[in-house]
Amino acid sequence: MIHEYHQGVGIVYQPQNGRGLLQVSNSQIFDNLEGILVLPASGQIASVTLNNVELVGNGTRITFGSSGVVAGTMRNSVVGENAGDGILAQASQVFFTVEESSVVDNLVNGIHTNSAGSVVNVGNSTIGGNGTGVLASNGSLISFGNNQMSANGTNGNFTSTTALR
Repeated sequence: MIHEYHQGVGIVYQPQNGRGLLQVSNSQIFDNLEGILVLPASGQIASVTLNNVELVGNGTRITFGSSGVVAGTMRNSVVGENAGDGILAQASQVFFTVEESSVVDNLVNGIHTNSAGSVVNVGNSTIGGNGTGVLASNGSLISFGNNQMSANGTNGNFTSTTALR
């Protein structure tokens, strides 16, 4: 469902009844105000799977926002050269994993959690050339300890590191 408010967004996903699933594979999303905007309604769950997706040159990249729940993963993808954050988790609850991906050259933050209920795990990924690499304003940013982070204005810090099992 796209409203006037969402013009200029590559993909808007707003599950309304129960649990919804957004799967995006082998795609390029570029030159939008927002790349992917996930807005589950209150009490709703949005499952998101991104595989081999390029989000480049958007004003803002991937935003998980609203009073619902977002759960999912991004693999083998690139989030880069965006004017805002690369990945912004600010929904009531976010459980998201970034694996084997590059989050590079975003002007503000590479990965940013901004709600107490946000948990973003990052493994085997490159975070570089961003204003700030990782920022946990609220919530948790957890590293699996095998990421490469360099050349950011400020690298920032993961809130914790957990060992691979």
